[in-house]
Amino acid sequence: MDSAQNYIVELIDETKRKLFDVRKLPADKIMRYIKFPGGKYSIRLIEDANNNGKWDAGDVYKGIQAERIWYLDRTFTIRANWEQNETIDVSFK
Repeated sequence: MDSAQNYIVELIDETKRKLFDVRKLPADKIMRYIKFPGGKYSIRLIEDANNNGKWDAGDVYKGIQAERIWYLDRTFTIRANWEQNETIDVSFK
């Protein structure tokens, strides 16, 4: 990940349809999810090139590419009253 770039982290369900949480990635790159219902979740990461806090589509007429999106290639389970740590390696290609 580019340290000069801004990113948005979205917590989504395993089907990638329901959105539970949207946050900007902090400088220390550590996210904490507290008080979420138990279930299987995934992560969607958006490279926020214009720092407006949302994904932007491209514009063919202006020659602007859409902001890049990265999906976690697996799901993880959040359990009630359970603490766990996940490390996620991100590579935009």
